Amino acid sequence: MQKYNYAIVNDEGFIERTHAAPNRYIEVGSEVSDTTHYFDHDADEIRKRESYELEQSLDGLTLTLTGLPDGTRATVAGHQDIARDGALKVEFDQPGSYNVFLEAGPRYMDCEFDVEVGG
Repeated sequence: MQKYNYAIVNDEGFIERTHAAPNRYIEVGSEVSDTTHYFDHDADEIRKRESYELEQSLDGLTLTLTGLPDGTRATVAGHQDIARDGALKVEFDQPGSYNVFLEAGPRYMDCEFDVEVGG
């Protein structure tokens, strides 16, 4: 694992100590948050997290989600599944209200919503 070296300096310019860490420190503005931004390693910059271009359809007890990034992890009624080819199909055993939680890594905002099926 790569280590990064840092100098901690005071207002007069003296180095008070040095520090080595496995993570990089990147100076950011006050608008940057770990929930709204991520670090793009390819571009070597902080970027705003993207929203899903999610579309959903219900057919009886089947929920179909499209527009998902491949690899999106969906947690529905305590069960997890992974989106492939931009889509995910969830089949429920009974009608009801279900919570859906989507996460696709640092580039995308986590997404959570409730869906009413078979009603």
